[in-house]
Amino acid sequence: MNIPLVLSTEASGYFAERISDWFKAARIVPVERKIFDGGERYYRLGIDERDELIGRDAVFVASTHGDEQLNELCRVGETVSRAGARRIIFAIPFLGYSTMERAVMPGEAVMAKIAARQLSQIPSGDMRNCFLVLDLHTAGLVHYFEGDALAHELYAEDVLVDAIRELGLGSFVMASADLGRAHRVQAFAKRFGAEVAFIDKRRVVGETHVFNVIGDVNGRAVVI
Repeated sequence: MNIPLVLSTEASGYFAERISDWFKAARIVPVERKIFDGGERYYRLGIDERDELIGRDAVFVASTHGDEQLNELCRVGETVSRAGARRIIFAIPFLGYSTMERAVMPGEAVMAKIAARQLSQIPSGDMRNCFLVLDLHTAGLVHYFEGDALAHELYAEDVLVDAIRELGLGSFVMASADLGRAHRVQAFAKRFGAEVAFIDKRRVVGETHVFNVIGDVNGRAVVI
């Protein structure tokens, strides 16, 4: 891989700077953004020549924590591809809509699948687009991507374990705000020999209600 160009959505600019520093000689390509009176959005890559991206590798950093970020990723990502990038690696530290991976009520939109299809439709260059996602709500979401798009899940467990150790908490409880990620909480707890706790919550007519706390957290330090 040649030294890549680094781009990002507006909200993920701070992360793009960290990645650029890691590559040392990597150049951040700025993106000009405007919003017209009618609400339409304008984007332009900060390049001087039409051939600047031809044959280049690009890393595009984008948390898709809202529709605005998802749309910007798709629109600017396609622009990078149309400008001639050889390969685009999309680094997505947070994949939005991950918890909406199935329909519960009739007529519900499975937004995790719809968003993955949107990303899969970004045209690729000479090499397939690669989507790097982090600590997914459900591991199977990588299979929601379609066509020749590559999707891989990365894990932050080792980094987080080191950060938790630096807190110097001593004995603590490893917890989760719901029951959906019990296996991940147990994996962390095993690393520390910690107890576990979970919140039993349910959605009732669009509202979330807490029914019970499973585990003893009274007076304890808790890592969620």
